[in-house]
Amino acid sequence: MKAVTATGVWGFKYPGANSRILAGFLFLSLLAHALAFCLFQIIYPPPVAIAPPPADVSLLDLSNPAYDGLRRWIDAQDPAFIYASRESVPEDLLASPYQPSYAGIRSTPKAVAAATPSVVSPPARDPLSIIGSAAAPAPMRENAAAPELSRVRFSGPLAGRGLDPGKEPTPDFSGASGAILEPARFLIGVTDKGEVRYAFLQSSSGDKAVDDAAEAHLRQMRFLPDAAPLEWGLASFFWGNDAYGEKR
Repeated sequence: MKAVTATGVWGFKYPGANSRILAGFLFLSLLAHALAFCLFQIIYPPPVAIAPPPADVSLLDLSNPAYDGLRRWIDAQDPAFIYASRESVPEDLLASPYQPSYAGIRSTPKAVAAATPSVVSPPARDPLSIIGSAAAPAPMRENAAAPELSRVRFSGPLAGRGLDPGKEPTPDFSGASGAILEPARFLIGVTDKGEVRYAFLQSSSGDKAVDDAAEAHLRQMRFLPDAAPLEWGLASFFWGNDAYGEKR
């Protein structure tokens, strides 16, 4: 094979010139890749750990007038004033002992009828006595039974507390509809002066007009004074003939 030669600047031919040119291109290519690697490489900054800030506690000095505005703002934003219940629940509301329904008399029991005596034939009468018995008899005076009036019964702490004599109002249940009434019960609260401050209906009589009249009757009652500021008890109404429209 013939060796490859190249012609120089002055026309001289140098053997092996192609291998030098190839080596030069390889060096230039390697240099270009190295420059590109250095130019386009990504340098990540080293991680820096930031410590959390120290706890800072600020105290409000109530004696310092500079904090008055902030203290008033905190008091205005207090949710306890918004959600606080305004209902006043008595302390002894649930202290009343349990009273079964059979402890109070709902209606007067009926008496057992006397045994009917056996029929006995009367003796024979003479004709004159028979004629005399046909005369008009004298009018008999009817013995009208006194009507039974409605009454109220107290239980619990109010059972032993008497009423103020001479101040018990006269019951008036004239607005009743005439239907059969059930005993009405009220939970009442009596002040130390004997006034009925609260009256809550627990069981209705079945007639709203009678319930309203019973509540008005309770509020007009006056108990004897007591040291307790507020005393609770049950008032049960048992209806008489006056609740059904009958007069005395």
